[in-house]
Amino acid sequence: FKDHFQQNEPYHHYLQLARQTILSGIAPRTLNSYWTAWKGFQSFHLSANIKFPSFDILTVSSFLCYCRNSLKVRASTTKVYLCSIHFFHKLLFGTTCPSLIHPQITLLLKGFQWLRHPESCIYVLRSVTTDTVDRTLESLFLSAFFGFLRCSEITAASTSFDPSSQPCLSDISILSSDTLTFYLMKSKTNQLRSGTLNYFFKLCSYVSPYESLSHYAHLRTAAGALPTDPLFVNEKGCILTRDWFLSHLYDILLTAGYPPEQFSGHS
Repeated sequence: FKDHFQQNEPYHHYLQLARQTILSGIAPRTLNSYWTAWKGFQSFHLSANIKFPSFDILTVSSFLCYCRNSLKVRASTTKVYLCSIHFFHKLLFGTTCPSLIHPQITLLLKGFQWLRHPESCIYVLRSVTTDTVDRTLESLFLSAFFGFLRCSEITAASTSFDPSSQPCLSDISILSSDTLTFYLMKSKTNQLRSGTLNYFFKLCSYVSPYESLSHYAHLRTAAGALPTDPLFVNEKGCILTRDWFLSHLYDILLTAGYPPEQFSGHS
């Protein structure tokens, strides 16, 4: 609160009590984040020789750029810093901070999101593995995404292959120039092995499961693979295991700038 009362004023005690009550309504972890951001805001004022606290648009936008470039704060954390400024502004003045709803701040945050992943990201990712592995991973990712498939449904727990229950090359069927099916013999929700047909279509997009899977199946067949061979294989031609997939997924996320520990290969 902005303290308008002297120590000897009769309402001073209640003012302190109101401040403590408001702070007790904030989750401890959130409050700690707010305090950290507020101290950073104060340090920025000191380094720039600005009267603290200043909430004008120039100071706030400069502080955000300072956090991004000097403190290496992530785009998501920047929003927490803004929430902190907003919170303390309301404590001090009882109103919303006008600078935080300024269009310039919105554009600045959007710019931080774009800077998070450079435009050349796709070229960097393509240099991580060989062309063969690239084709395999692309087919895996797109079939899992568009077919809502679990990791256990398209990979194996070990290197042993059972064509009666695991995906084979013959499970891919080209129906037309824009449609194919993937026959899934067994899944977590279909333990009786009655089989499920997953349809994949050609899309007007640079990510299309039809092109990826049909091209992958064609390359496998051209390389001499039999219809009863595993659908997805590694560099040695063995069935793709869960460990192989998770290892490559980890490397790709790391290269793309995403924290791998925040993702799971379960689904």
